[in-house]
Amino acid sequence: MTFLNAVIAAVIKGFCTFMPLSEEGHLFLLDNWFNIEAPQSAAFDFTISLVLLIVLAVLYGNLIWPMLRSVVELLVSIFTGKEPSKEDKPYRTVSFMAFLAALSFFMVSFFTRGLAVPTEISVSLLLIVTGFIFSYSKAGKRNYRSVDSMMFYEAIICGAAAGLSSFNGIAFTAVMMFVMTLFRFDSEFSVSYTFVTYAIILLERTIVSGINLTDRIAETALSDIPVLLLCAVIVFVLSVLSVKLLIRTVKKKRSHLVSYYLGILGLAGIIIYFIR
Repeated sequence: MTFLNAVIAAVIKGFCTFMPLSEEGHLFLLDNWFNIEAPQSAAFDFTISLVLLIVLAVLYGNLIWPMLRSVVELLVSIFTGKEPSKEDKPYRTVSFMAFLAALSFFMVSFFTRGLAVPTEISVSLLLIVTGFIFSYSKAGKRNYRSVDSMMFYEAIICGAAAGLSSFNGIAFTAVMMFVMTLFRFDSEFSVSYTFVTYAIILLERTIVSGINLTDRIAETALSDIPVLLLCAVIVFVLSVLSVKLLIRTVKKKRSHLVSYYLGILGLAGIIIYFIR
């Protein structure tokens, strides 16, 4: 694991993961253009996943922790017969819908993984598509649908659509917010639901990468530890900033700026491909 590659990958993952920018698409083009490849390291994957999960736990703790409490209360009520608190019903609804979305995400990404073979043209085109659907999303406009009105099939469709982000160039956040807009949910719920669902996905990735790390711990050199700590700090700071920037972008209705950037990047990828 080289220092430069690890730091550049950390910068991209930190800023692009929660923004509708497709970190995998950026890393793919970076590798093709400058031969800068992201570290293929179990320790690096575990560090990034864990830090991203911590960021969501910190920023959305006021939503995630009550959700966990409400789920525990529901499980206790099943075994003891004690009625769960009515005040926690919205949290139970969100947690169940987020779990459904994450489950459908895992299924779709699993079955499309073999199909998602990236090329410079496909990644460039998908970046343009990602910019378009996020710009189309009117997430900054309240559409007056409450949490309790969300249906099972809507959560499944959200997760299944987001599962297509296994194709490099498609951003999880952009797809989720686009579908949420089609179902007429307001901006605050769209952003919160997207990140709560992502927290479940990151939990799975952290566990899997942690298991892989224990199996390959001997491959991690002591010299890699300072680099991993630096990458952790970079990812934490940039991911916090990116979440706040996304919320600000949605509230100010400036999603078109993201669309312009992805459109330019995608067109650059296509032009460079044909020039070569």
